[in-house]
Amino acid sequence: MKCALLAALVLASASGAAAATPDRLRPGLSSTRDMTRFAVGRACLGVIVEGRSLEAAVGKSGFPWKPTPGAFALFGRTPNEVRIDARGQCYFRLKDGDGAALRLEVLGALADAGYRTEPQFDSGPDGRSGGKRYRQETHCARTDAPDARPLMVLISSSPDRGMTPLQVSLWRDRDGKCPA
Repeated sequence: MKCALLAALVLASASGAAAATPDRLRPGLSSTRDMTRFAVGRACLGVIVEGRSLEAAVGKSGFPWKPTPGAFALFGRTPNEVRIDARGQCYFRLKDGDGAALRLEVLGALADAGYRTEPQFDSGPDGRSGGKRYRQETHCARTDAPDARPLMVLISSSPDRGMTPLQVSLWRDRDGKCPA
């Protein structure tokens, strides 16, 4: 009987502790794949296309990132930054994962949101920097939504350790760089 009572008290205190855990300490996005799709589909497109604030777009999946004012760190194994610059360009960077696979997730997240991507420039997967592979590419992203302007997408990715696996910038094509 004493063991059952002790077990009930332990369970009750554990469930109360979980409910009181601050948002900053809750587990976040479960994989770099999830984080990439969230950063593109919810954070960046939420701000650029839907006009939401970055804070609203990130919600409880991140917290203000002190090293960069106005940026948010997305929850995951390591904090990964997403931010909007003064020109309305969304930038995010993932510090771990396979960059070659994550670039496909960026393109997949855009497709899931109804965007068709057209490559404008692609260095290919065998570009080199300091003896390590990287790929840099730009795409136009278009949707059939009424009054939607195309988006420009810059993806830098690397499958090699010691390089940032994925960096992405998205912005509205204000300069007509996407051919008609």
